Amino acid sequence: MRREPSHELVEHIREWLGPRGVALFRRYRRWAGSVSPTFGRKANRPIPHPVHFREGMQVRNAMRASGLCSDWNDHDIDDMWTLVVEKAITE
Repeated sequence: MRREPSHELVEHIREWLGPRGVALFRRYRRWAGSVSPTFGRKANRPIPHPVHFREGMQVRNAMRASGLCSDWNDHDIDDMWTLVVEKAITE
């Protein structure tokens, strides 16, 4: 079931990210076309850097801690975190 993130959740994540976090995810989207890319050797990294498991986990934990998506299960949060970040960096 596709859920739509609330404006309050998007605002909370934007504030949680702060200016540096917003800039980081905008850069990811500009470089890779996604807020959740996996950077490998092309990005001069010795091992792959999966944003989903690193920065994405931090965002998902912030979503859970906010209480603004308490009716979502873990799959909903896992599926929706990129949309929440997209909205947070563009609205």
